[in-house]
Amino acid sequence: MKPFKSSFALKLTGFMLAISVLPLLVFQLFSYGSVRHTVFDEAVRNNLLLLSNQRDYLNLQMEQINGLATNLGSVDAINQVLSASGNQSSYDLLATKARIGYVLSGYSNLKGLVSIDLFTLNGTQYHVGDTLNIDSVRSELRDQLMQKTLGATQQLMWHGVEDNVNASSSNKKVIVATKTINRADARSAEHVGMLVINFSTDYLYRHFSQLDLGKGAYLMVIDAQNRLIYHPTKNFIGQFVEKDLGNFLKGDTGSLEMRLDNRDVVFSYSHIPDKNWYVVSVVPYGTLMSSIQSVERIGIALLSLIFLLIALFIRAYLQRVVMPIRAISEGFRLFQSNGLDEHWRLGKFRTLQEISDLVNWFNSFLDMMAVHHRAQTDLRIAATAFESQEGMLITDADCVILRVNHAFSAITGYSAEEVVGKKVSILKSERHNREFYAAIWESINQNGGWQGEIWNRRKNGEMYPEWLTITAVKDNEGGVTHYVGTKTDISPRKAAEEEIRHLAFYDTLTHLPNRRLLHDRLLRTIASNHRSGNYSALMFLDMDNFKPLNDQYGHDVGDLLLIEVARRIESCIRDTDTVARFGGDEFVVMIGELVAEKTAALMQVEIVAEKIRISLAETYRLGRPVQGSENTIVEHHCSSSIGVVLFLDNSLDEILKCADIAMYRAKDAGRNMISYYDKGNENGNLIMAEPPVIGPVAAESVAG
Repeated sequence: MKPFKSSFALKLTGFMLAISVLPLLVFQLFSYGSVRHTVFDEAVRNNLLLLSNQRDYLNLQMEQINGLATNLGSVDAINQVLSASGNQSSYDLLATKARIGYVLSGYSNLKGLVSIDLFTLNGTQYHVGDTLNIDSVRSELRDQLMQKTLGATQQLMWHGVEDNVNASSSNKKVIVATKTINRADARSAEHVGMLVINFSTDYLYRHFSQLDLGKGAYLMVIDAQNRLIYHPTKNFIGQFVEKDLGNFLKGDTGSLEMRLDNRDVVFSYSHIPDKNWYVVSVVPYGTLMSSIQSVERIGIALLSLIFLLIALFIRAYLQRVVMPIRAISEGFRLFQSNGLDEHWRLGKFRTLQEISDLVNWFNSFLDMMAVHHRAQTDLRIAATAFESQEGMLITDADCVILRVNHAFSAITGYSAEEVVGKKVSILKSERHNREFYAAIWESINQNGGWQGEIWNRRKNGEMYPEWLTITAVKDNEGGVTHYVGTKTDISPRKAAEEEIRHLAFYDTLTHLPNRRLLHDRLLRTIASNHRSGNYSALMFLDMDNFKPLNDQYGHDVGDLLLIEVARRIESCIRDTDTVARFGGDEFVVMIGELVAEKTAALMQVEIVAEKIRISLAETYRLGRPVQGSENTIVEHHCSSSIGVVLFLDNSLDEILKCADIAMYRAKDAGRNMISYYDKGNENGNLIMAEPPVIGPVAAESVAG
């Protein structure tokens, strides 16, 4: 059936394309070229019209400057001032600026004017403009302008874009126009000075920047020296255009297609003859042809729509006719080969009624077969699940055991014959009270089940922890018919947790509490002292003469001594007290719950400390292992230096520090001694002890 479907779909698709898409393609081939050429010519004409308008705008601005220059050059008083020899008076300067200002008042519409400068032949300057500082004149530029102006034939000479002759001006780049000033009373033209008019390139920049030539298009104004009067990138103003680009500027107007900045563009220009300037536009070809591109998009959209309609038609035909017939055929094939998934059904097809009836009949047949297959599968799954790795038991509503699996027997030690017919209470450990079991049944009755940790008893009487899950099985009316219990022996997990806890809080050699556990118990004792007002004591012990043993016999024998030291200290204290190993041969003893009266508390701790000192000073007999023979007994004498501090609710760090100081004082005093810390008794919490009445104890205090 697959080859039939593929072949039919391809033939149908080819036929639909031939009768719909081919005519449209032929039409576009004949019409597109003509339309594209027409649109291009019209876009170029519009672009040249825009350039002509901007050329007229520039001519209007420059004509106003020309009129201003003519009027200034005709003022006799200005000519006379420029004709006078020698230094000019302040009055002449002010009067000349006033006359210039008077003439300027008639040109209020000339917005881009930066400054007007009058220069005599000897360099004297009369300035009206944007800066009052005329000391920073670019003399070289002034002389160049003077030379070009005096030699010019036209009345007003346009220099294009130049640096501002006034270096202190904020307008660095300006459009410069100059005019020769002649003596007023001379019969022949005698030059007496030069008029310089600076026009703002920023003003033109603001004007031209508002023009929108289209996406990626821009406008330029180029002077007679091929320098940029305007460019959308402001930093380019005053720079020379590329020589190749300047070579294209010929004639009054023109347009040509070219490659510029890695883009296909249309390059158009319009000439300003009297100044030899050009207004230039650069428009990307795509922007210029945007209108035809919209036609292209419409054509592409139309083709896409036709393709979509063809695809929809073919898809509908395949779904309503071809696919239902193929699906029925495939279903029969899979059913006959036993390869049909039990959940597979023929979908609902929008097709002919006869085909739809056949699909419904086939699905009904599959439903009937699936029910039969599912019942068999459920029986196999239930049997397999019941014999899982977890212990399982099933009881009736009265908790009488009906069935157990092999994992249950492995956990409890009871065989199925020994427990079937008996109550589940046979497993009780008597470790939990009635309230515990009442809470379990309350959860079962309210939520339909319970799970948690519980202690039960094996057949041999051993109690063990297990994770138990109880689920109530209910009938259609909601009544409980059975209970299913699942249990897992968590003894290994509990043992592992205990081992981890022991490693975290106990020393691996002596099995005494380590520094971490001591800190925790010390904090609890401080809090208890604060509540009760009773004193507690902390002893810091360091073994004397321990290092020689390690050096002579090795660390194995040293470890045996440390184990014996731990045993002796534990034998001297109460079960409620704590002895911890801090590391190496350092031990800490915490005596808690002493009395509230200081003297009595001190006497209590003195007795314990002396008992420990005497016990640790006795000879050690250590069994040293020797390969191939019995253990060799090593005798060693080792005493201890003990530092003691009595405390109420001091900080943990302070207590440890004080005990450590006292211990080192005992070592300094000769070892095998007990030293008591005293902090001057400022707060009444750290106590100094008098020498005890039993044993050789250092009769000294440690000053804090």
